Amino acid sequence: ELVSGAWSQLGGDIDGDAAYDRSGWSVSLSADAARLAIGALENNGRRGHVRVFELVSGAWTQLGGDIDGEAAGDETGYSVSLSADGTRLAVGAPKNDDGGDNAGRARVFELVS
Repeated sequence: ELVSGAWSQLGGDIDGDAAYDRSGWSVSLSADAARLAIGALENNGRRGHVRVFELVSGAWTQLGGDIDGEAAGDETGYSVSLSADGTRLAVGAPKNDDGGDNAGRARVFELVS
């Protein structure tokens, strides 16, 4: 957040789950900066995953569970895009093999409350 010409951090740091997760490889913020999607493409044998957080009372709280890659090497979370209102999320997995070697896959999720 820009306050009086200086940047002020919103919430605390959000760390990856494990060494070499590469959490933060991709990030996407909702228009009001209340929700944040974070891709960690090398989590769990490069299966990858995405986590979505909401800023609640000054702290980042995870919404729902992890969105995990479907197979080792998928690199799910290589790209993420959160809708302006933070209720829909597109996730890229460029090395998913279901359509052929490294054919890739995109999935779109909706937050169900």
